[in-house]
Amino acid sequence: PVTLAAKKATEKVKIPIVFGPVNDPVKAGIVSDQKYPGDNITGVRLTDSIAKQLEWIKRINPKVKKVLLPYNPEDKSSTISHAKAMESAKSLGLEFLSYEVTKQAELNKMLENCPCDVDAIFLPRDGMIMSRVEDLAELARSKSLVISGTRFEMAERGATFGFGFNGLELGKQMSRLADLIFNGMKPGDLPIETA
Repeated sequence: PVTLAAKKATEKVKIPIVFGPVNDPVKAGIVSDQKYPGDNITGVRLTDSIAKQLEWIKRINPKVKKVLLPYNPEDKSSTISHAKAMESAKSLGLEFLSYEVTKQAELNKMLENCPCDVDAIFLPRDGMIMSRVEDLAELARSKSLVISGTRFEMAERGATFGFGFNGLELGKQMSRLADLIFNGMKPGDLPIETA
């Protein structure tokens, strides 16, 4: 959502944008081509690590069958994560209980009334949900559930594990792209990189 808002805000002034991380910048409507983003935008996309996250949930607790998946249907990263998780679930014998949350109040309600029949919590790539990882981790601890994180730092914030990108390394990658722009490269000529 933030990258789309920045793109819209700079349509006329063409201030360079370096985004990151984004699940799939093409599906999200940020660029039409990753090799040639064009215009005033470039950035860093994420690798698809969702199947691996689910695999690690099963490795940590092979008895996991039903997984709670809170997601925001208004956030493209969240809906892409949700769809990829649903695709991967079948091969691992997992069933998802999808829980839509578009506001913090809805997430609070889910935390207060968590379904009792889940064995794990899967966190999608979603800024609002990731901002509450401590609360979600506390819920998981209180019910002895595995909780997966989408990035390394989420394990430091209480998730059972974090599988995905490292925020510090991603920041360095984005900084290098910004440096190229400051030194004369056009953002739209810089291919979208993968974290």
